[in-house]
Amino acid sequence: MPPFVGVERHFRDAQAATVIAPTTDVLYDFIGKAVCGLPLS
Repeated sequence: MPPFVGVERHFRDAQAATVIAPTTDVLYDFIGKAVCGLPLS
């Protein structure tokens, strides 16, 4: 397998992440932090 395949895959995954909705676990984490007044980062 050529070494550039890994970089290409990471690039495609990063592009897809802007389109794909977050999972429910991520949303629950975000909402829980917002409700409790915790930092969202």
